[in-house]
Amino acid sequence: MSNQAFPKLLEEFESLLNNLNAPILKKLTKGTSVEEINSTLEYRWVPEEIVQLYSWHDGTNIQDKGLLGEFWIFRMGSFMSSARAMRFYKKRAGIDPHWDYLKFPIFESLGGELFLVDIDKSSSTVGRIYFYSVRAVDFDTVISVYDSLEALFLTIIDCFRQRAYFYNVESGNLEFNDELVIKISRKYNPNSRFWNIFKNQ
Repeated sequence: MSNQAFPKLLEEFESLLNNLNAPILKKLTKGTSVEEINSTLEYRWVPEEIVQLYSWHDGTNIQDKGLLGEFWIFRMGSFMSSARAMRFYKKRAGIDPHWDYLKFPIFESLGGELFLVDIDKSSSTVGRIYFYSVRAVDFDTVISVYDSLEALFLTIIDCFRQRAYFYNVESGNLEFNDELVIKISRKYNPNSRFWNIFKNQ
């Protein structure tokens, strides 16, 4: 992916949200500069797409009132601010036996689940996103779920366009067509094991 392809994808996603008058737009915080991002992350190396993501918006304002789904930009995915992500990382990475230093948190469910990005620049899976859940019964706490940030946002955009994701008109809560979500997610994330759990769908 070129340096500017991912920012353009984020712009496309925001345009889609505007067309939907999506409640999440009021909760996304303003983007921040590369210098501020690097400082917040204590100059730790992360894939360029993470920096571009925080330049677009620096997370979600979780202090606002609302239903849980109003804070999600995808299923179980609330966008963590760079400062909140760094606090989680410093507190738990390398201490939790299922979470090593080479995975950085980007999204959370606000109920305990996390989405961690592989930040090992020497790895063939750098940029891959892993779902972390201590309550998981179908896998052992951590499993690959999205092939990259680009794949995640391609998945999200297609889910909205096909109404696999949609907003409840009355509550503003993000809701889902599970069968369609699985189908679309498999399409964009062929290297992620999570979607293989649903073999009969």
